[in-house]
Parts: sequence; C-alpha cells; structure tokens
Amino acid sequence: MIRIPCCIIGDGITGVSMSFELAKNNIDSIVLQGPKVIEKDSAFLNNMSTFQSGILQSFKYKPGDFSTREFLKDGTPKVADYLFHLQSSRTKLNSINDEISDFISSEEGVLNIPKKYFENTLKEKLSILNFDKYSKPLDEDIAKGLCGRFYRDDGSIYINIPDTTFDLDAIVQLLKKEILNTKDPKPGKTIFIPSQTTDINIKKQEGQYLIRKDGQAYLAETLVLAAGFNNDKILKLVDETYEDSSTSLGFVLSLTPNVKNLNFKAPFFTRVSAGETFSTCKHIYGINAHEYVLISNIPNNDIDFNNSYKKNTYTELKNIHDKDCSLKRDSIVSRIAPYFIDGDKIKNSSFSFCIHTSGNRKYEPNYNFQIEENLFNIQPGLATNCFHLVEKTCNKIKSRLTTKNIVKEDISKLTELALSNHKDIKNTTVHSLKQRAWYKTYFQ
Repeated sequence: MIRIPCCIIGDGITGVSMSFELAKNNIDSIVLQGPKVIEKDSAFLNNMSTFQSGILQSFKYKPGDFSTREFLKDGTPKVADYLFHLQSSRTKLNSINDEISDFISSEEGVLNIPKKYFENTLKEKLSILNFDKYSKPLDEDIAKGLCGRFYRDDGSIYINIPDTTFDLDAIVQLLKKEILNTKDPKPGKTIFIPSQTTDINIKKQEGQYLIRKDGQAYLAETLVLAAGFNNDKILKLVDETYEDSSTSLGFVLSLTPNVKNLNFKAPFFTRVSAGETFSTCKHIYGINAHEYVLISNIPNNDIDFNNSYKKNTYTELKNIHDKDCSLKRDSIVSRIAPYFIDGDKIKNSSFSFCIHTSGNRKYEPNYNFQIEENLFNIQPGLATNCFHLVEKTCNKIKSRLTTKNIVKEDISKLTELALSNHKDIKNTTVHSLKQRAWYKTYFQ
C-alpha cells in the first residue's frame, strides 16, 4: 500500500489545475486518470470550449445581486461572487506556460443585444464587473466585418466581449507537461497514474481514504473528486448516505463544418433577442488552418435529467436522450440556418451532447465542496470557474495535512506505474496538440 498526502480523481482541467496548485505549495499528489476507452464519451471533451468572462452569466442576476462580501450561513456566497473570479482565469493560465497562449484565441467575441437592454441594464453590470472598456458599441463597419452574415441592421447594439475560444484538451496537456517540467521542477511532486478500467473502490479508514485501482492500493490523507458529474457516483462509494448537492443539466451543441461563406471573423458570437437567442463559436479543425467548425447552442435549451443522471453513465444518458438531443439540435439549426447562403445544407449537422454540473444556479460553482474534513467534491460549473475553487480547496488542504510529501520508496513505485504515461506527456509538442481536438472525430 502506497501512502499519499492527496489523491485526485479526474484529469480534466479541474483535476490537473488542482495538482498544479498543490505542487506549487510543496504538496505531493497522484492523479488517477480516466481510461482511454472513455475519451470519446467524455463530457469534458464534448463542450463548447469558450473562455467565459462572466458577462453572459450576469444576465440572470440583477445589478443589486453583485457583491463579494455577503454570505449565507453555510458559507455560500449570497450573490454572484464567482463572476469576479472568471476574469483572472486567462491571466493565470498564460502565466503558467508560454505555449498556452497558442491555444487561446487572441481575438474577442461579439455580443448583440437590443439597445434598450444595453442602456438600461447591461452597461451598469459591465461597470460593476470592471468591464467599462466594453461598454462602447462597435462602429457599424467593424460589427459587419466581425459578424459577417450574422450581422443585422435592426438598430440593436453590437459590443466586443472578452469571451473567446480555446482548445481545452490541448491546455490540459500543456498543464500536465508543465507540472512534469524537470528543468523547472515544482516544490511538490505530481504523478499521473493511467487507468486500464473505470473500476475503483474507496473506503474510509481511520480518517483517511483507502483507494484500490487496477490492482494497486493507495492510502490518501485527503481525497479530491474532480470527475465532473461522476463525482456523485464516487461519493456513494465513500459513503452511500452522501448526497451530492450539485445539479447537472444536459445540453446539445450543433456542429457545422466549413463555414467560410458566413464571412464570420469573430471567434465567438451571441445574439440575445426574443425568439432568436443563440451562441456560436468558431473552432479550427483539420490540418489546414482555414478549416472551421461552427459550434452553436441555445441558452436554456437544456435537458432536465430529473435526477436520473445520478444513476447513469455519460454514455447511457446520451443514449437515453438521443431523440431529445436530435430535436434540440434541430431547434438550434433552425435559428442559424437562415444566416447561411444555403441553409438546407446544414440541416444534417452533427451534434455533441454535453453535461454541466453546477451549484444552485446554472454555471455557478458548487461552494458546498468540502464534504468532510479531508474530502472535497469540486464542481466548477464552468471550466473557467475551476481556478477559483482549486485555490479555495488548496488553502483548506494546506491547513489540514499532517504529511505533505510521499516517501522516497513510494515515489519509486509510483514512477514505475506512471513511467510510460509521463514520457508521452513530456514529449508532447505544440504540433501534436493541434491534432488532438475532440471535434475532429466528427468530421474525419
């Protein structure tokens, strides 16, 4: 049995960011990765891959709801505290690794909203969120140039927003590469353990956690769950009485290749209008730099699982809701088709099924993340929320650990378990990362 200060389950953006934060603070950890067999059915890889600024999420709040000081009795922020933390995510990522900026678009998105809403509500929210520089509407010629056929001359307002596209899969790989950087090693060690199966067994043992995976036993002083909506199932392994306080919703993304005729230059576009609201972003795919796939959705076009998600896997949920997914894909296509020269050509667009697990409000982090003294259930709601929760979790772990480092003998055992996996990560190049994007599987 190998004793470890911290075990992280899940190697998406949340789990890897958690390991990076621990390593910076001289805390050793292992990260149990998902097996290769589930990559195609990963909710993490099937998302829209946009850096959120908080501007679009602010729509569901009143200006008076913004405060960073008011909290409920359970410590949950009373209002939209997380929106202020979204703004720092990009800066934090860019400071980690110079290559990461290659996978975040340097261009900004565009928001199109009615003039009345902009003047009466949004300008005030932009000011509260310290986004005053985005409160000036775009000139007509600039808006037309960015939006192409999505532009409408109807008196509505077009503004830039910092929301943009990024390659989430590539950034996760670069984070792993930086954690394993031997030229500039972190104070703490992180070991990524590959998995052969999805089977895992967890039991509490004298205030710690005995984890059995692929024939190996680990005794962890702290346990961090970063496996998305599967966290609930893992909690049940620890204690059947635990109830996950998070909420999960499924939604559909329409995937439309080869969108050159749209003359769409912005990486991300959202229209807010009665009966016509939709969001869409443009991701590069394939070998040629000018090939794009348009990823579109309709906010609030969600699939309500009615708590059934707690009993099913991602693949099962996708199959159960296949008919509903097709209908929702059709509703997305019906909104974006009129902007294409030949709208009929996109009626057979592929679709991606995504799951977001949040706190009380959609896309809001679940602040009830400390299940017991050394057990943490991280549900960020949005990928860009994870850095905020990771920092809060790391601070709690630092104050509780009795041992921060793995003994030398166990490090050798763990290194042997992870050797081939670490070699693959260290040898990752920017060129190879550009060939990894999940949506290629839909079109090649």
